[in-house]
Amino acid sequence: MGEVHDQNTLAFTPCLLARVLGCRDFRVEVDAHKLYLEIMRGTQVEQISLIAISSVDLKRGLFWNSVSLMYGSPNGPHTTKVGGLSGHSAKRLASMTDLLRSWNTQSACVVRAIGLRLDSLLSGKNYIARRDLVRAMAGANGIEHEVLADIRKARALDISNVLDLDLEQVGLFFDAGRIEQARVEANLRVVKQAKEDLRGFFSTVEKMPLSEEQQDATLIDEDLNLVIAAAGSGKTSTIVSKVAHWVASGRYQPEEVMALAFAGDAAKELRARIHTMQERICPDTAPITVSTFHSFGNGIVRQVLGKKLNVCKDPPNVVHEVVQALLREDHAFLRDWVSFIAIFLRPMKARTEFDSLEAYNAHLRKFTANRNDLRTLKGDLVASLEELAISNFLFLNGVRYEYERPYEHDTSDAEHRQYAPDFFYPDVSLYHEHFGVDANGRPAPFLDSDYLEGILWKRKIHTQYRTKLMETTSAMFTNGTILERLTSMLRQQGLVLTPISGVELESALAKIKGLSAGPEKLMASFLAHLKTNGLTPEQVAERLGRKADERAALFLQVMSRVYKAYGDHLAKYGLVDFSDMILLATEYVRTGKAKTSIKALVVDEFQDISSARVSLVNAILRLSPDSRLLAVGDDWQAIYRFAGSDVALMTHFQDYFGQPAITRLTKTYRCNQGIASLAAAFVQRNPAQYQKMVVAHDDRTDGCVDILRISRGGHAQVIGDILGNIASQTPRAKVFFLARYRSEGERLPIEVWRAKFRGVLDISFKTMHEAKGLEADHVFILGMNAGGFPSEIADDPLLALAMPRPESFEHAEERRLLYVALTCARHHVYLVADKGKESCFIREIEALLGVDNSLSADGSVTGVRKVPCPQCGKGILLDRQGKHGAFKGCSKYPACRYTTAARVA
Repeated sequence: MGEVHDQNTLAFTPCLLARVLGCRDFRVEVDAHKLYLEIMRGTQVEQISLIAISSVDLKRGLFWNSVSLMYGSPNGPHTTKVGGLSGHSAKRLASMTDLLRSWNTQSACVVRAIGLRLDSLLSGKNYIARRDLVRAMAGANGIEHEVLADIRKARALDISNVLDLDLEQVGLFFDAGRIEQARVEANLRVVKQAKEDLRGFFSTVEKMPLSEEQQDATLIDEDLNLVIAAAGSGKTSTIVSKVAHWVASGRYQPEEVMALAFAGDAAKELRARIHTMQERICPDTAPITVSTFHSFGNGIVRQVLGKKLNVCKDPPNVVHEVVQALLREDHAFLRDWVSFIAIFLRPMKARTEFDSLEAYNAHLRKFTANRNDLRTLKGDLVASLEELAISNFLFLNGVRYEYERPYEHDTSDAEHRQYAPDFFYPDVSLYHEHFGVDANGRPAPFLDSDYLEGILWKRKIHTQYRTKLMETTSAMFTNGTILERLTSMLRQQGLVLTPISGVELESALAKIKGLSAGPEKLMASFLAHLKTNGLTPEQVAERLGRKADERAALFLQVMSRVYKAYGDHLAKYGLVDFSDMILLATEYVRTGKAKTSIKALVVDEFQDISSARVSLVNAILRLSPDSRLLAVGDDWQAIYRFAGSDVALMTHFQDYFGQPAITRLTKTYRCNQGIASLAAAFVQRNPAQYQKMVVAHDDRTDGCVDILRISRGGHAQVIGDILGNIASQTPRAKVFFLARYRSEGERLPIEVWRAKFRGVLDISFKTMHEAKGLEADHVFILGMNAGGFPSEIADDPLLALAMPRPESFEHAEERRLLYVALTCARHHVYLVADKGKESCFIREIEALLGVDNSLSADGSVTGVRKVPCPQCGKGILLDRQGKHGAFKGCSKYPACRYTTAARVA
């Protein structure tokens, strides 16, 4: 005989030899589920609790083996002996009894409970979020080491059935990698089945049936869900579907769901769409809350304080007011303000930092639309931005100098014209040359040996005639020490720096007054970032320490007084700004002073979120262990940095919230493939953006984009002719004129055109920021000139000082702004620039698309006909012929195998 297996028991009986030799018949049953051992000898039954056994002793005999068990009984210690066992049975009985007597009852129950919960979860019909898995695994961590040791013994004894445990499943929930894979596989099954079951729902929840990507975004229901939506990809429909599924499935009650938007118009549209859905899908339910962040924050603060808030609705205007007041009342501020504008208004990049003359000239054109832009406070026209900064520093510090005064000795010969050093200081007969070389004395790579030879010749002249020469270099601008070094050198030469008087400062301010708007905008943006990140200018300065260059140090010095004056202004009039409102609401939610039932939170336009709003969202999510977040946005459309938004909060989502489930909406229903591919390739040159391949519902790629280089005075004629063509070919078309700044629209007779084409074309002008999310058939993007767009103010590196993750890619936000403008167009885009003053973006688009520079007959239009591959962004789409007919394929084949259907005329 030997062993008999049952579901939870293992029975032992005498071996055959023992029976032949007359051994008394018996049966030993071990029940791991009830944790006892039962010995049956005829009609006598001895039941022993496994956990009462104190020792197990295996003894080997000549013909058979025995096992002695010592255990505690009501009458004291007792020993019972089971003989007549084969060697194999005796060893297994002893080992198994020894294992089970030490098996912790509570651990066994926990393991079984976890197994049941896990099995139910993995085989169920609901999506398994990470938090669901954590709940199912509750109690596993504390017993892991102990249980796994016993499981290894049980596996060695091959008694998993006796333990009533599925050892594979137990091993699963103690193996993070395997259990995550099991969760993923179960969720794939759940989503696939739900798409079948909810086919009718997805066809009717919005006006148009939802795409596969939108269905995935609806059904994937993690604790944290991030949907990255390309422009025109139907993100609002996805939000409506997600909210509908939460409520219709009973996952959440309507009062437990809230959607937050950033702008009032966006909230209004989303509210209407969600409430329309409720009337159709789940009537007679409470309306789902849709609000802006500020309105929600205001409501929270009003709930706690019991009164309405006086909100400062125009912080940039307050910054303007306090700056003007400080200029009138604070002489030290006036001096620093004028110094910043006159010396450090523009982020300085030395000529040595550029690889080519073309790149350097493009940089100069950002600031110098004409020669007068390099006119100093003294009135001189200088040759470079660096010389402009030096000249204005000298003027503000009362240093008498002459710019490019002819050298006192005749130096003209067959090879050289009369020498005119950059600066001459008559009070000490000192000449000053500013050389465009780096810290190693090397000029820009695009300068030939003549430049170095010129430096050597100038030094030789001064040595020959024994005149004093002082040298500064571009390297001093690059490392941010130019003023310190220049001050030291001037003093060593006996010059006294005497700052000009208040009257002279006011006169200087009047000369540069037109430049003040830029610094005020910069300070308003910086202030927004400071407040959303809980910082002060002094804290930023302390954090920078010795790393602060002269520009940053002076800016923070000015900013500290603006920051204090701004706060004093709000306090004086009993105001709170939008940042304060969010911060207060966050504190009240976090501390429990505010009551809210919200468990499921939607954040629309997530790319526009700020640090303060992140804190508020996290505070709401922590209110419930059953909370969910759906964040929907497009980092390619992050264009509100000036208002405190930080795109890094989306691109590094996991650092601020945790690991999300990421879903991409890549099919655009707005623009055609030509525009979509151009826009995607352009914006993805910034490697910090999420990468995605955008496919357009309209696959047309030819004749989608034109670049208009128009000579001065010819804009109205050229654009007017194009509007006439549009009106004759596509009447009732919608036309947008978009620009970085509103002033660009004033250069064109837009109102005249609107009247002329009334009833034929719908024409309107908007700034690029105003146009976000809107669409038109034809879009004219105005002002694509150096110095105008991209804007240096928007991308000023000073803003990075107040941000935890500053953007290092040049013109990162301005690049996204052009993407927004491009993707407003359904059919055609016209990029408009002044001939000869084109911005770097124009030239980049041409290079990106491989456009030839041949002009049309009127010399104004360059056609863009080559479309970049939306998958790799490196090749262009070419017409090809295959066995199934014509198609378009990437020119980088076989490295890139992207193809799309050829458009049928």
